[in-house]
Amino acid sequence: MTRERIFGEDTPFGAWVRKQEDLPAVDKDCALSVTDTDMIFHRYKACKDTLGKREIQCLAWLEVKSRSAVPPPAQRDTLFKMHRQLTRGIKPGRDFANVRNGGHSEYHYGIAVLSMSGTTPEDSDTMRWFRFQDNGQLSAPISVTTMQLIQLLRFELKWSDCITPSEFRRHHKTYTESVKEVTPLGFEVFRVIHRRS
Repeated sequence: MTRERIFGEDTPFGAWVRKQEDLPAVDKDCALSVTDTDMIFHRYKACKDTLGKREIQCLAWLEVKSRSAVPPPAQRDTLFKMHRQLTRGIKPGRDFANVRNGGHSEYHYGIAVLSMSGTTPEDSDTMRWFRFQDNGQLSAPISVTTMQLIQLLRFELKWSDCITPSEFRRHHKTYTESVKEVTPLGFEVFRVIHRRS
């Protein structure tokens, strides 16, 4: 049997999993850590710039803890491994991994942890925001207001500092240029060149 839930109620399936003797938390040669997914946010956004329109999709996983709790070590280990996979390829100084998928860009923010002193933002005196560091530990907590939380969940603020506005600008814009060239036989032709700024 896996560890009993500390607060709240399980889903019917979660309660069933916890009762299964064939799914022990610790066995003679293995351990099983089971964690539920609190919230996955997926925002669709249409952006327009000098090159035209483009579709952006932002995705993130939020682990929510009440009563000022933080994930216990086994859950933190599991969440960090998922975070590392979701943000594979993240560039230094960026909040997300950018993946091109057909005609749109996907920004994968990985996993953040929200710890509230109460059970909801309305009944909490404090809310703390955590991100995973490269070593698997949680970052120092950042205190957030309800308005900041809403902006974070709308992907309007960077998840790393909870203050800086998110930018979805193209870092290397592409443009097409026609160049007239003369061939070795003396013919004038136009060649299309794709350039990146």
